[in-house]
Amino acid sequence: MIAWKLPIGRPNWCLTFALSPDNVAPIVAYLASERSGWITGRIIHSSGYEVSLYNNPEPVSRLIGTGPWDADALADQVERSFGPLLGYRPG
Repeated sequence: MIAWKLPIGRPNWCLTFALSPDNVAPIVAYLASERSGWITGRIIHSSGYEVSLYNNPEPVSRLIGTGPWDADALADQVERSFGPLLGYRPG
């Protein structure tokens, strides 16, 4: 759940419209197109009317399989390998 503090008198529909999935769709469509082939290995952030490029992301940890991942096996491995790095303790 996301909680926002809005100034008194500001209509909620402004925030709802700004956070609409319709505002993310254009950058998603661009990144899925052939035209964006030059922008690989980067993190793009989109929220409301903002699109940002993050500077040179570097992996903290990697999981390398020997073939296609089974979804449950990958979930287990993600929790075991990445969990401690992020303070997650499986219950």
